Amino acid sequence: MTTPPVSIVIPSFNGKELLQRYLPDVAASLEAYTGGGEIVVVEDGGNDGTPEWLSDQFPKVKVVIHDINKGFGAAANSGVEAAANDAVILLNNDMSPKKGFIAPLIERLQSSDDVFAVCSKSLVADGTDEAPTCFEDDDGILKLIQPGLEVSSEPFSSAVTVAYAPGGMSVFRRDMFITLGGFDDLYRPFYWEDADLSWRAWKRGFKALYEPRSEVEHLSHGTIGKLYKRDWYDLINHAHRHLFHMRHLEDRLLKRYLQRVNMLESEINLYDRGVLRRAFFTAVARLDEVIERRRADETPARSTEEIIELSSNRPVEKT
Repeated sequence: MTTPPVSIVIPSFNGKELLQRYLPDVAASLEAYTGGGEIVVVEDGGNDGTPEWLSDQFPKVKVVIHDINKGFGAAANSGVEAAANDAVILLNNDMSPKKGFIAPLIERLQSSDDVFAVCSKSLVADGTDEAPTCFEDDDGILKLIQPGLEVSSEPFSSAVTVAYAPGGMSVFRRDMFITLGGFDDLYRPFYWEDADLSWRAWKRGFKALYEPRSEVEHLSHGTIGKLYKRDWYDLINHAHRHLFHMRHLEDRLLKRYLQRVNMLESEINLYDRGVLRRAFFTAVARLDEVIERRRADETPARSTEEIIELSSNRPVEKT
């Protein structure tokens, strides 16, 4: 097993305070990795002096600067494009990686040619693991599950398949990332772009995995929670969930999805102050973009049902 160099890409928007706190951990983890590599920080239109601070404190870090804020997906795409190495690790700027987190990711990525991406164990404040994911068909709506956040669940002790590799703590094959088109700006400014990308990889016959030997700690919503109001990013999250359904469900499943949404409409306003209702119509307003992408799609190698089954936290053979 080789230890190729890696590129660690960190999108950041007015995130100097978080970088001051966590970038030393990132640098230490890269120094501990025998394959070496680089760190790329994408300053996504911020004005808090991040590039100047990096130049002074971390002069070896490669800096990509957006003149305006383009959103997480666009910033990640710019970082991947600028990356010099084939294995690209995307990290949020509020992540503290353990010193040995890189090698297990690379080992798992190299375990099979059909592995597109691998995510780390990601521990949040209460010690639960947010990283493992799977989809469940809830009578027409794809319900995204995070088993590690369930109170009664046991943590995964070995590698499993996952619905998607989160864009904040995962390694990707750079060539495949670019071939797939990277994160889609349909999901601008953030949320669901990573689920969408992994779903497109699953559709083409690839897979996403979870590797618990690699570990990071996550200050959840360290950037989004500081910059945006909760109601607004909740609206974006739910709208993009609908966009995901409209974008990827086969024609035969779209009708059932819309029927299910319609049935829920009478219940929605009882508990969410209208956020979920508004989210659906926010998504519908961008239907022309969805249709454009559906028309350009290649014939998928796997159906929705197959992807749900194959990505449902199935155990993976040891490397």
